[in-house]
Amino acid sequence: MIIVPYATRGWTPYAFLQPNMLLLFLGMEVIDRALIHTQAINEVLLYDKALGKARKMGKELAKAVKTGDVSYRGEPGICPICQDRVLRILRDDQTVECGVCGIKGKVVVEEGKIRVRFDKHAILNHRFTAENIYRHFTYHIKPSRDYFTRTRDITKERRERYRHYLKAD
Repeated sequence: MIIVPYATRGWTPYAFLQPNMLLLFLGMEVIDRALIHTQAINEVLLYDKALGKARKMGKELAKAVKTGDVSYRGEPGICPICQDRVLRILRDDQTVECGVCGIKGKVVVEEGKIRVRFDKHAILNHRFTAENIYRHFTYHIKPSRDYFTRTRDITKERRERYRHYLKAD
């Protein structure tokens, strides 16, 4: 479950990106998400609707843990993996990509509504599959350690010229 408290309406389109990425990267299934409008975190106690939503989500989480059913229960998004609505239009101006999961699809309009048709292969091979996470660590993260170790002295020396860049003489 992801619950994001927020203060300013209209600033929320990207609120779920980081929590989604973190939980999916850790191999967890996200089964519901909620945005809770509140200026201060304790202010949420004044909003019965928000508390009711959180309580319902807690019960659903307990049920998922008990039964092993981790199917998504919240308001559906566009992406079938993360349920997000943040899409990137690719250079061919025909294909979109989920900003979180990396799956690609084609935009269609059905009954006046925008939909995205994702290829089944793309859905099965999204960025957070166990195989893709393993590949990411093995071929990108792990080798970078040696590179950063080799270049540490060079970057340390070069960053000195920028350390006092904005200080007046």
